[in-house]
Amino acid sequence: MEYSPASNAGIVFATIPIITLIIARIFLKERTTLVQKIGVILSVLGIGYILFQAGNLSKSTSLNGTLLLFLSVLSIVVYYTLGKKISLEFSTIEITFWMTILAFIIFNSWSIISHLQTDTLNDFFLPLTNSEFVWSVLYLGILSSVLTSFITVFALSVIPASQIAVFNNLSPIIAIVGGVLILDETLHTYQIIGGILVVLGVAMTQIFKRTKKS
Repeated sequence: MEYSPASNAGIVFATIPIITLIIARIFLKERTTLVQKIGVILSVLGIGYILFQAGNLSKSTSLNGTLLLFLSVLSIVVYYTLGKKISLEFSTIEITFWMTILAFIIFNSWSIISHLQTDTLNDFFLPLTNSEFVWSVLYLGILSSVLTSFITVFALSVIPASQIAVFNNLSPIIAIVGGVLILDETLHTYQIIGGILVVLGVAMTQIFKRTKKS
């Protein structure tokens, strides 16, 4: 995000369902119908339409920023793919537990090394004296990390990774609805059209699969 405009990030992250669809087909042998493929494309077009109409498409693209964003997208796609694969062998609790422990070890080690380099190791626990920091970390750690990981891994154990990935494109739509309901922001026509495309795309990837199974 430091090297790329937010609008470009939105476009790059909107490609997650498409890339997941391809990777899941190659490595997980997941099959998708033509209607589901069209649904994925519709959800991506919906995000692109909202960004385009909002006038947020920036011409100042940074190569480094774009590459880093695509690496982030690739990490998410690999997460879905590996999560689906190991969910067949291990429980949701086990996967979430070891993911959390590994993250704890890596990031705390990184932080300690950074403090040692700057000779500020005594400040390692200093942020915990700030109540705003503590509440933010509790929210990000418990709800945004542990609970989200648990729900995602559980979802991967019961439905294909390609179907889960398309839900990423619902995030901007939920943000728009939240802005209107909570922050009294104005709802524009282009947001409604783009939102309908995204929701329709997600529905096509989910409902059609259930109908076929029935």
